[in-house]
Formats: sequence, structure tokens, C-alpha cells
Amino acid sequence: MNWIVTLPKFVKWEDYQEELKAVKDGTQALNYKVRYIPKEMKVGDQLWITHEGKVRGWMTVTGLLRASSDWECTTTGKVWRVGNYIQRSGEFHHVTGQKAKGFRGIRKFNPEMEGAA
Repeated sequence: MNWIVTLPKFVKWEDYQEELKAVKDGTQALNYKVRYIPKEMKVGDQLWITHEGKVRGWMTVTGLLRASSDWECTTTGKVWRVGNYIQRSGEFHHVTGQKAKGFRGIRKFNPEMEGAA
């Protein structure tokens, strides 16, 4: 299944690309905090990213984490709070040009129907 989330505007795409490089070999994971993890979501699903009005690409979901204590990101040093996280790792599959409206949270996504594939 395919899912889509929006990166906040305060995240610079150039900085995010550095994080993508850090997880490319699969030894680390990127985490995206969500209010809830969808019941239908599974490891192996695709998580698409929108940023500044464009669909940028997707990564494979590698974990679903319900963190019970705060933790610190090994790449950025940012402290993340207790909550639900979707983990991704490995190759980021870039796409170009597809416009998308930003939104909060997570939703199902059909890249063929929405012109992102």
C-alpha cells in the first residue's frame, strides 16, 4: 500500500537530502512522527513525501515504532518525544514536478491516479 505525508516548511530540502544520504545503506532509519499509525500500514509499504507543494519521492517503510520515552536523533541531535513513528530506510526514489497540496498527518496515496508514478 502507498501512503503520503508532508514535510514541514521549516525543513529545508537540502538538509533533508543529507538525512536521506545517511540512511541510504539501510543501517539507519529516518523517523516521521504521526498522531497514529494507520491500522492497514505494514513494513514494506511505500511512504511518499511532499515538500513545498511537490511530491518529491518515496521510501520503503522499514518499521512502525511506538516510542515510550524520548530519544535523540543520531544525525541531527534533535530530541524526539514519546509517540508514534514511521521508520524508513534505504533508497529514496525521487520523482519530479508533480504538484501536491500540503496537509497534516498521513493518508493513503495512489501515485498512478495522482500523477506521481
